[in-house]
Amino acid sequence: MTSSFPAKLDGDIASRLEADDFWTAALGGIDQWSPVLRQQVATLLNAPLPMFLLWGPQRALVYNDAYRAILGEKHPWALGRRFFEVWPQSEERMAPVIAAAFSGEPSLFEDHEVLLQRTGSPTPAWFTFSYSAIPAGDVIGGVLCICIETTSAALERAARQESETALLFLDRFTRITATLTSAEAVMQRATQLIGEQLDVAICAYADMDDNSNDFSIRGDWTAVGSTSIVGRYRLSDFGSLAVDRLSRGLPLVINDNSVEIAQHEAATFQSLGIASTICMPLIRDGRLRALIAVHHRIAHVWTDREQALVREAAERSWAFVERARSERALHESETRLRLATEYSETGLWDVEHGHGALYWDDRVRALFGLEPGRPVSMKDFYSGLHPDDLRATTEAYAAAADPDQRALYDVEYRTIGAKDGATRWVAAKGRGLFDSQGRCVRVAGTAMDITARKQAEETSELLMREVDHRARNSLAVIQSVVRLSDASDREALRSALYGRIEAMSRAQATLANGAWRGGSMVQVVRDELASTLAAQARLTLSGGEIWLSADQIQPVSMILHELATNAVKYGSLSTLGGSLDVRWSGKPDQWRLHWEERGGPAVEPPKRTGFGSRLVARLARQLEATIAFDWAKDGLQVDLQTKKRG
Repeated sequence: MTSSFPAKLDGDIASRLEADDFWTAALGGIDQWSPVLRQQVATLLNAPLPMFLLWGPQRALVYNDAYRAILGEKHPWALGRRFFEVWPQSEERMAPVIAAAFSGEPSLFEDHEVLLQRTGSPTPAWFTFSYSAIPAGDVIGGVLCICIETTSAALERAARQESETALLFLDRFTRITATLTSAEAVMQRATQLIGEQLDVAICAYADMDDNSNDFSIRGDWTAVGSTSIVGRYRLSDFGSLAVDRLSRGLPLVINDNSVEIAQHEAATFQSLGIASTICMPLIRDGRLRALIAVHHRIAHVWTDREQALVREAAERSWAFVERARSERALHESETRLRLATEYSETGLWDVEHGHGALYWDDRVRALFGLEPGRPVSMKDFYSGLHPDDLRATTEAYAAAADPDQRALYDVEYRTIGAKDGATRWVAAKGRGLFDSQGRCVRVAGTAMDITARKQAEETSELLMREVDHRARNSLAVIQSVVRLSDASDREALRSALYGRIEAMSRAQATLANGAWRGGSMVQVVRDELASTLAAQARLTLSGGEIWLSADQIQPVSMILHELATNAVKYGSLSTLGGSLDVRWSGKPDQWRLHWEERGGPAVEPPKRTGFGSRLVARLARQLEATIAFDWAKDGLQVDLQTKKRG
């Protein structure tokens, strides 16, 4: 049954077209489908992106192989069914959108989250969906939806936001605890800040006895509904895992004590209202000295970043405790080094307003194409910015340093590498720090390389525009062919339209295989003539590889179709002794194709210009080419030659 389509179809969905009963209920038998529907389904099934088509009043669903990952176990049951029978949970939100699309109003949903069954369990993924109407004569026959997955960009934004949130928290944590003068005050404030940041039930700190087993929880912070756990305990009562890891200076991380440790060990945690925990040890002189712990009342899977935040906060807390009598703040270079190591994808920068001194770590230097360790100044920053981004970046920085605005510095800008000349995209965030008189003493923040994401976004946007342009262009050509074709003979009209739409479909398939950028002259000629001509033994093809641009594929394919159809009906291939020779030469910016028929009936110039001739002339103009016909007695010769581009 796939032979009913104007292009070769491969894949799982294409193979299922053989079973008519899949489609009859909603769309009728495939042989009764309109040319527009056939064309759309052929284009859909050959497309590399996830796509689906809703057709007719029943909104019947037809999709391609790439869309199967979104459907999961609903495939192949979903083929040909009503859209909201497949996606009932989306009817309230999507029914107006689809209704609008069937009225000719397009729509776009960016970074929409869905759950996919990719690993045996629901996994979040993000997509950008576009809905476009598909005209069928004077009505809109269906709606095409193109799906672009944006999961990597969404996860990158989430990771960056999480990293920046942690960085801002640690900066706030340091500034608050650095002003406290006693160890007790530091630990009380630290547990409150950590507990509130992680939204846990309890955050506590403890000191170990000299025997390394008994310990005292000196203080804790508890959320509403939780009970303080201040008191005396034995480490061994919490199980062998706790003793082993904490004694060796390793964090104890339990996501669900009811399944991860022995029942009698879990009972100790559960008696305190604890189901999951992170416990960070402090080892000094080879011995366990102190602990900081966070607890949830319910099971919780602790992320790497949560563990890193607790570890970093714990280390800072203990550093302040140990230096409380002699120092009130950690040395800034130690803080930068620790943060840069912990959050490996983020670079750090710091501008001192008193002397205008600039600090960059090596990640930021790399973003500006500078070698590691090189001294930098504000001149390096401004000279490395892309000229088009200089004004916006400068204004954002000024707003962050302004005591009246105190705006968050949040910009994306391009840099031009000082050594390599490479253009990179950077996402930078920061804030100004102000003294008690309101003066800005420094501006500090983070910078991240987002070049890959920007390139991916640009590629996705260009591809979506190209697919939409090609679909619209194909429909416009179909309408033109239908409008201008001679309708005096219905059977002849049907045959001509079918052949021309097939040629368009083959051109679309070539474009899809070339990622909508173009295709090979060899492939276009072979595909078109192999599909149109049965007498392959009398056909001679010769020519090198010439790359055709995306806007040349369809006109060349249709010109070949018209010439081949004429050769079979009236020319050299209408008799047994006739032959056809097709040659091409040149380069992508200028090429020539020669068509030569021999051994057919006597040739005479046509007495009138038919639609086929007008169509060929129009297609040649579309190629910006000249086309010449020589009606020699031995057979028709045609020369098609493009003008030199550029």
